Amino acid sequence: MTTPRALLGGLAAPLLLLLGGAQAEAKSVLMISIDGMNPQYVTEAEARGLKMPNLRRFMVEGAYASGVRGVTPTVSWPSAVALMTGTPPARSGVLNNERFEPSDRNKPAGVYLYARDVKTDTLWDAAARAGLVTANVDQLASVGSPSVRYDIPRYEPTGWATENLKATEVASRPANFLQEMEARLGPYNGVDFDTPDYDATRARFAVDILRTRKPQFMSVHLSGVDVEAHAHAPFSPEANRAAEGVDGLVGQLRAAALAADPDAVVVVVSDHGQAPATRILNLRIPFIEAGLIRIEPPAPGRAARVADWKADVWAAAGAAIMLKDPADAATRAKVGEVLHRLAADPANGIARILEGAEIEKLQGFPGAAFVVDMKSGTTVGSALVGPVLVERPAPVGVHGYLPDNLQMDASFFIAGKGIAAGRNLGRVDMLQVAPTVARALGVKLKDATAPVLPVFAAEGSR
Repeated sequence: MTTPRALLGGLAAPLLLLLGGAQAEAKSVLMISIDGMNPQYVTEAEARGLKMPNLRRFMVEGAYASGVRGVTPTVSWPSAVALMTGTPPARSGVLNNERFEPSDRNKPAGVYLYARDVKTDTLWDAAARAGLVTANVDQLASVGSPSVRYDIPRYEPTGWATENLKATEVASRPANFLQEMEARLGPYNGVDFDTPDYDATRARFAVDILRTRKPQFMSVHLSGVDVEAHAHAPFSPEANRAAEGVDGLVGQLRAAALAADPDAVVVVVSDHGQAPATRILNLRIPFIEAGLIRIEPPAPGRAARVADWKADVWAAAGAAIMLKDPADAATRAKVGEVLHRLAADPANGIARILEGAEIEKLQGFPGAAFVVDMKSGTTVGSALVGPVLVERPAPVGVHGYLPDNLQMDASFFIAGKGIAAGRNLGRVDMLQVAPTVARALGVKLKDATAPVLPVFAAEGSR
């Protein structure tokens, strides 16, 4: 006979699931983003001769993905926002690293630097609404956010390094927060972006915030793997050393988070992977030849630039093709002719040309007339003069291909109180990450709709 107590016990687990998995909630979450880290730096560390003890611990003590299918395009800013919102670029409003700018005269000011650029609810917003203390070091698109209590944002509003350093101090909050920390910890700014000291400095300041402010939700962004992979190709000796260095920083950050709160959950993600590339297809040059772009030729002290355009290229590794007048059927037809002619030559590295409903399914590049999907090894360039196809002297690392390219897969690792141990989730969707972090925090994202990942021990391996 089933007793009332037994019946209640049998109902408890489903009831807790309906209530949002309360048994899986953590008091605090630290979310570390490692720019450009393919999951294989960790999941295949031993086979690749890499020493990644801290991240390998997550595979034993927590849950992890074999790969994370990214968003379109697979570049840093829209991907970082997707990780923080659970929404694709077409909804979040952060559509590429830089806004579409045919004149090329508004860079780097065209970068989506500001919290106001994000049109959907972020984890910072959800945590702040719940009364949690929030913090951030170097994660993207946080500048000016009222939801981040302690913020040292990624802020590069000009092309002048010294001005960017000053801007970071001004953009940090609360007022004089960064300057006060620098007085104790040494300079935050002034460290070269392409040296290990850059990430080490970010980690040192993040550890101090964890120790002194005890945030309940904190994001940290580390860049070294991406920098070295861009310069030397993914899994090059330089990128591997950067990955091992970042692994050490993850160990420091996790230790600080657990010292501040022994029940903390630590999440490690990346925004995208990287693939080696040796060729550049300068799509704008055939457009110029077809009369779709008119340029002002180069002159002494000035590069060539766009004077007028009917269609232009919004590049990632592939590209979106934008029409000045989307209703211009003649231009659309001419662009299609140019693209399909180029795609017919395998040397150009074009995998396929997408239109209409195929673009809508990507949930990225809204308003594009065409999307050019490139094969790994060739990327779309933006040069206005010179050869159409350029061979690089050595491979470099690139990203921005469509997310069905497995080399673009990002990483996901999670460990802490309530997280299942040793659970391989397989390949997951990037839009599931933010709802999962929200569940761990016990907060609700307004706009995310993807299901929570089955990382919580009490919820089984659904």
